[in-house]
Amino acid sequence: MEITIIDGSFENDVLSLQGKMLWSVAPFSKRVNLITLIGSYLLYGLDHTNMDENTKFKFIKMAIGNWKSSMTQEGFERGYQEYLRVKRRKHKTRAEMLFINEKKHLLEVFHEEMLRYLIHIEKTFNIEELHSLFSLPGKGVICMYHIDSSDEKNYSPNDVDQIVTTILHDYEIPLFSDKVEKYIIAGENISGDKSGDTMKDNKVEGEEINVFREKFLEFVSPISLTYNKVEIIRNELTKMFAPINHDLEAFNAVIGDNKNGVVGLRKAGKLYERKMLPLVKIFQAAVDENIYFQQIANSGDEMEKYTLYYCACSVKDLLILFEKVSVIPKVTIDQVREELTGKINLDSTTFFLYLKTKEYE
Repeated sequence: MEITIIDGSFENDVLSLQGKMLWSVAPFSKRVNLITLIGSYLLYGLDHTNMDENTKFKFIKMAIGNWKSSMTQEGFERGYQEYLRVKRRKHKTRAEMLFINEKKHLLEVFHEEMLRYLIHIEKTFNIEELHSLFSLPGKGVICMYHIDSSDEKNYSPNDVDQIVTTILHDYEIPLFSDKVEKYIIAGENISGDKSGDTMKDNKVEGEEINVFREKFLEFVSPISLTYNKVEIIRNELTKMFAPINHDLEAFNAVIGDNKNGVVGLRKAGKLYERKMLPLVKIFQAAVDENIYFQQIANSGDEMEKYTLYYCACSVKDLLILFEKVSVIPKVTIDQVREELTGKINLDSTTFFLYLKTKEYE
């Protein structure tokens, strides 16, 4: 099972949530696909030695929108386009050569500033200790992918492809922040068993979202771990999580085959409680008994507890969450919906995780 974090928000206060989401699954997930602003920054750092000028320009322009600077993205765009126009001229004057050298130097200055900002991001949001797990797309443990800037008029083909792929792959499961709770409310247990928690019938701008929810895992925030301890924990927990990985993939295929959303949620609840819950309890015990998690809990230095929730909903409702919670523009979600038509029934059931944090007691 691969965990996929997609968040189109470009607000700095959301980066902290993205960092926590990454930390919540890094200790045990076989692979994490990170499609966020943080992921874009990290990918830039990994690939900066092989970047051409145009790629550097795109990343720097993206970063300018988040820097406290008098320079605007529009101003930087105009300057870069003028640089390219002059650079393409066959016969250049001395003044034009000086202009080109000046702009090229400025681009490199911004490039170096971008790399320094990357270090700031890693330290501020406590993810520098995960650096040994970072990788280029499609490789390693934490794979970074670009997330495009929000555009209300034109959809992003890259973002469309990422969301479509996540939904179609049985081995991928999206991870959201607890902002999902704004759009779903607690209701009766649709599985008919006391251990479940269905969140249902909440109006979201004319839409109803029905979700089966069950607590998945709970542990003290691992954000204070060093990279050496992360590696040791992963060596133990990824092996123990493998049976859950296997069953989650099969589980996703089974519940996704159902065309009726309500029946699918009931089936998801019953299957989870009968087949998944025993495995989850075993894994939870392993996390509780892990010496490094115990050290964090006993030290008193870490003040947050992480709770991951397992949720099942229709594909149609999942798209609403991508729009409302992940801040993916509606035009992109509409294109995703069109791409999925004929490939999957939008009323079929799928599932996701979300992270809730609270003060550690």
